[in-house]
Amino acid sequence: MLKTIQKLSFIKVFLIAFSFFSGYAFSNQISVKETTNTYLVNSGEGFSVYEVSGTDYQEYASRISRLARTPASPGDTQSLESVEWSEAAQAVTSLHTSTRAYVFENLVGVMNSDLPYAVKVDILDDYDVTPNSDLLSVNTGLIVIDENFALEAMKGSSSLLAVGGGSSTSTQSVNGDQTIRGLCKKRWHNRTKSDKLDITSLKKSADIKDNLTFTADTGIAGSINYSISYKYKTNRCTLKVPYKHSVTGFNAKGSLYSDNGKLRVQGTVIDTTNKFLYNESIKTFEKDLDFWVGPVRIVWFHELDLRARIRGGVKLEAEVDLNYNVSGKYEFDFVCEMEGENRCAEASKTVNTFQVDLSNPSVQAGVSVRARVQPEIAVIYKQGAGLYHKKLEVASLTLETALYSYAELWGYYGNSCGDGNYDGINETIGGIAIDAGVGVSAKYSWGVLGKDYDKPLKLKIIEGWVEVDVGAEDEDLFVMERSLFFKELVESDAFQPLITAPESIKSGNTQIKVAMRSCFPYTSNVTYKIEWGDGEVQEVTGSQGGLFVAHDFADYVSYPIRVTALKDSEGRDFRDLHSTREVFASPNGDITFNPGVLIAVLHSLL
Repeated sequence: MLKTIQKLSFIKVFLIAFSFFSGYAFSNQISVKETTNTYLVNSGEGFSVYEVSGTDYQEYASRISRLARTPASPGDTQSLESVEWSEAAQAVTSLHTSTRAYVFENLVGVMNSDLPYAVKVDILDDYDVTPNSDLLSVNTGLIVIDENFALEAMKGSSSLLAVGGGSSTSTQSVNGDQTIRGLCKKRWHNRTKSDKLDITSLKKSADIKDNLTFTADTGIAGSINYSISYKYKTNRCTLKVPYKHSVTGFNAKGSLYSDNGKLRVQGTVIDTTNKFLYNESIKTFEKDLDFWVGPVRIVWFHELDLRARIRGGVKLEAEVDLNYNVSGKYEFDFVCEMEGENRCAEASKTVNTFQVDLSNPSVQAGVSVRARVQPEIAVIYKQGAGLYHKKLEVASLTLETALYSYAELWGYYGNSCGDGNYDGINETIGGIAIDAGVGVSAKYSWGVLGKDYDKPLKLKIIEGWVEVDVGAEDEDLFVMERSLFFKELVESDAFQPLITAPESIKSGNTQIKVAMRSCFPYTSNVTYKIEWGDGEVQEVTGSQGGLFVAHDFADYVSYPIRVTALKDSEGRDFRDLHSTREVFASPNGDITFNPGVLIAVLHSLL
């Protein structure tokens, strides 16, 4: 799709008939993003020419008639014309399978292009100049010409005459311009398109490597209202075929604000825990069965491979957040008059109070390390068929299962694991734990004519076992595990549950969220005990990543809510670690007392 350089991706409007204009700004040099079906074929001083064909042209042709039916802007007396030229526009696009889009920065570019001389003079005539005039001094705005429409409009083809009234259509000259039925000559039609962009956050993420991401969040939000003014020209009023387009103005009015910013690096730095340290066959069984189908020998084979394997390695995960102060606002009311003297050189009513302070940034960082060893016994069964020999395999089915034990040492240190005392500052914590247990993995695959397809073999989850996320490298493997031994070697608050709720909560039936700290290393469900502070105690089981729990809160009462992590679904015990967060309930969820309630309380004391 055609776009000019310095594009504003938020401008989602079509420029007249050119539906491939999805966003644009204005500069001294035109540069267009090319696609497979839209590409540069010619360029020079002040102009560029693009071939538009294939699916791009088909989309252009299908939308041009819909654009033709777009109601005119208020006050435009030619509202009926935008409907009348629809049939003629369809007639032109149906005659061709491609077109060329001429994009001009100025009239010098018009004269430098390879358009027919009559078309060039016709364009210059719109600005009351001739080829001998000082063309560079004429402010034109951005001019777009569809070659097909321009040529048809200049020559008055028979196909267009048929749309305008068939053989009964007559032509005559009016003020030197050829017209049909003498109704009117060529003229410009003014239009305006407007829209609004809401910005929730200006954020950008990029992958440094697999599973390691860098994110820059400016914290900037706000809204922008914008409008594009343009005009198009038709050569005959009865046909209404637009063959020239010009951007005449641009207006953007908005307000942006921010109160914080963040840079984050997060993800897996290294992971070798699934690497095979040992992988040897203990015993194999093979059996072949062959038969003939006509002159073709079919070999049907069975293979069973019993293997001893050891996986092991280290996984290092890290998170670093740099929080810096960004405050202020930016308000603007920017106006461009492309055909006037302004030329977008000045902005009006601009207010900029943005300040960025990097002198005292706050840093949150954490590192977790896993060292794992996993001996296993694997059974691999395969059956398949080959032509003349099993090595000439044409189809196969393979089942692979493994029973293993594991021992894992986990450690964490940092302050990116949450705020356990709810003072707004993450605590620095450290912890080391050892975990050991057993597991089962399974997958199946099939192959046809040299192409193999691997899929996880889903097994029924046994009570007390959990499905394990093995990551992208082994996404074709189903794994479930059961912890048999767990012990904290260095006790810490890394296994402490947290409460997510505002200080002021709405009374009535309202939810809070309970979850383990973000550095919690396991995927099993956790059983939480919630003491609501009003005498009610409740036990719930759910995701370690968090679950919402509802409670009835009375008006104007303070609740010291305490949540305790009892154990997870694999039986790990977390020493009854807990945290307490006090919330205040009111009808509107704020801390302002209702005066009527206060008076009632005072009366009760008299």
